[in-house]
Amino acid sequence: MVVLTVTLHVQDGRQSEIQNNFVERFLPAVRRQPGFMDAKLGRALEDAQRMLLLLTFDTEQQRLAWVNSPEHGPAWDSIASLCRDFVPVSHEISAGAGL
Repeated sequence: MVVLTVTLHVQDGRQSEIQNNFVERFLPAVRRQPGFMDAKLGRALEDAQRMLLLLTFDTEQQRLAWVNSPEHGPAWDSIASLCRDFVPVSHEISAGAGL
């Protein structure tokens, strides 16, 4: 399983727009992708300008296929355009209580 974590540094006052775009644009697009398992969006407790996107796929190849799909650009841009910057990190998960 592969989990992509993206730390989002959100423009002032744009958090609710990101949340809306995540629900209305990003989730419908990513849910149709082969290997998609889960997506979550959260807010940092100590910093209102920081959010976290968690995206889980069965394999890294399937995650990369999503990135290269025609649906990815508009879905991701609806979030990224509201950020000052963002930091993505991919993780391969090989052990855990639920595995």
